[in-house]
Amino acid sequence: MKGCYQVERIIDPLAGSLWPSHARPQAMTDPQRDVAVEQRLFGERRVLVAGVGYTNLRDLSLGPALVARLQGNRWPAGVVIADFSYGPIDVLFQLQAAPRLSLGIFARAVPRGHPPGSVSVMPWNPPAVTPDELQSRVSEAITGLIDLENLLLILDHFGALPEQMTVVEIEPFDQSWGDSFSALGEAALEEAERRVRALLRQALAEAEA
Repeated sequence: MKGCYQVERIIDPLAGSLWPSHARPQAMTDPQRDVAVEQRLFGERRVLVAGVGYTNLRDLSLGPALVARLQGNRWPAGVVIADFSYGPIDVLFQLQAAPRLSLGIFARAVPRGHPPGSVSVMPWNPPAVTPDELQSRVSEAITGLIDLENLLLILDHFGALPEQMTVVEIEPFDQSWGDSFSALGEAALEEAERRVRALLRQALAEAEA
């Protein structure tokens, strides 16, 4: 799903942001959100599992590694497994062009001060941000910053997130340069995969019911 195209970029005079000229994103209105919710409630339940993170940074690369493992399996229709370790604006266009998603599971490794190798699963609720704060995050994204919080805030602003959101976080041990994981990182990857598979089984069971 990684973008491999180049587009002309223009200044949005209202938001002060850099957007591709062919598809400037617009925030959803309340009626549009209501229609989208109805489509999700009465249509096919679609689930997204996405990993976010840099490559070759040892345990900090566990998010993309988790997605790579899951992509090795065949999944029922409606389950999308994707690596979103690229520009949030390109991710936004991908999601806007696709059928709406009912559940999103986003995985990353991030130092939180927890015991190394621990795995946390939690709902994601968007924090309040000012327009200036959002613009700052968009600017950082354009420079190449790969950050899950930036990605989610930008997608949420433009109404592109699934209705229900879950974040899986892994506490890294080794954050140095390299293409392998620490022993704690490997164990955390196994645990994160187990938890994500359990979430997927639950979502598919609810869809069948």
